[in-house]
Amino acid sequence: MNKKKLIKWLMLLVWMLVIFLFSSQPHSGEITKSIIEQIMPNIKTNSLLDMINFIVRKSAHITEYFILALLTISLLKEYTKKQSVILVSSLIFCFIYALTDEFHQSFIPGRSSLFRDVLIDTSGSVLSLVSYYLYQKKFTTKKL
Repeated sequence: MNKKKLIKWLMLLVWMLVIFLFSSQPHSGEITKSIIEQIMPNIKTNSLLDMINFIVRKSAHITEYFILALLTISLLKEYTKKQSVILVSSLIFCFIYALTDEFHQSFIPGRSSLFRDVLIDTSGSVLSLVSYYLYQKKFTTKKL
């Protein structure tokens, strides 16, 4: 295996570990909520605080999986030049990893395992794949 492939494999595996470690934090929703309360002490209603907490946490999910998809694309480009294979394989991989991540969270105290979160994670991956596709279409001369 050449050095470039090895580095891409390591980057992908390290990012998967980062996601796993974030998912392993017990009661992380409460931790996020307390940080938001410190940053925005003027929030007086729990419903507003809960809404902001939800948006922050789900934005983090989208960002994690946006990056996961980019790293997956980068690695797959080392093995094939077929854009359709790269895009579909990346989407399937990220979806399966999101499923396993939610399953893992079901064993963590204070965490939930929701299919809705799998869809939110996957939406981050889809956003990444669409961004990559549009970038390729606009800035490369090769046909996708």
